Amino acid sequence: MPCPPPGSNGTWFGVQTTRHSSDDMARRTKSNQMDLVLVAIEGDIEPGTRHEIPNDGVLAIGRSSRGLQLLDPLVSIQHAEISFSSRRGYVIEDLDSATGTWVDEEFIRKASRPIGVGTMLRFGDTVLEVRFKRTRPSCLPLLLLAMVGTIGFLGLLIVVGLMLPGRDERAWIELDEPVLVGEQRLERIPVDLRFIRARAVLAREISVKNVTDANQDGVSEIWIRLGEVGGAVITLDPEAPEEGRWVILGEFPSGCIPEKDPPPSQFPSLECGGYLMLMGEDGYTIDRQEGVVVYFRSPGKDAPKAPP
Repeated sequence: MPCPPPGSNGTWFGVQTTRHSSDDMARRTKSNQMDLVLVAIEGDIEPGTRHEIPNDGVLAIGRSSRGLQLLDPLVSIQHAEISFSSRRGYVIEDLDSATGTWVDEEFIRKASRPIGVGTMLRFGDTVLEVRFKRTRPSCLPLLLLAMVGTIGFLGLLIVVGLMLPGRDERAWIELDEPVLVGEQRLERIPVDLRFIRARAVLAREISVKNVTDANQDGVSEIWIRLGEVGGAVITLDPEAPEEGRWVILGEFPSGCIPEKDPPPSQFPSLECGGYLMLMGEDGYTIDRQEGVVVYFRSPGKDAPKAPP
């Protein structure tokens, strides 16, 4: 018996993916006339919760009690809606919401995009995935039954383990040189998706500018550029460096230039086009002159003007 094609196995925010494009999946969904559901992945809704997508009406999404209600404070009352048409298939439309809608790795506001099986949707901090309403038939049970008479139970467990690969939905930044986090050397670092989404930055817009160990604690500081927004200096949680949690040491606007030779065990100051930023307990802040300023006035000359 031939097996149906497996479900899509994609990733989030610009990393390599085998998921079909939204247009392709929309055409396939339309031709198959399959019912779809939204499955909660993360956010203020219980993971695994399913909500049917009608193919003869509109599914409203927002904090309103009509349709799919999301209590996420970043979601607008009337945030988005999903509809079905014979021309485009299933379509998600953002209703000019306050925080916009993510369709896979694309951010839209007051616009629409076709969706299909495997499409990831984000409203505020709530993530949902489009899936088939019913699970596709699988040849795995038949295969296991055929193997029962020839291999032992342990062999079956091994085969099942090999046939069920894991799914990694995170985005990664590949590094030219490994970074040191405690006793681990990492050749890539995970992207903190919550951090970059809060700043409307895509994963593909992030680049690593430098790696240092200013305080000489064995944990590298990673200097990253956040697209046109600015930059940040981060490190990773030494207890779980691959879980994607960034420790934000400081942020700064675009165009800041670090000093070349900072004092030992200190972070460099940043020259930011007319003002200086220094690293403190609260990260990088603008250096402000405080206290009494004394001027020397030569006899017969006017006093200097007050500083701005």
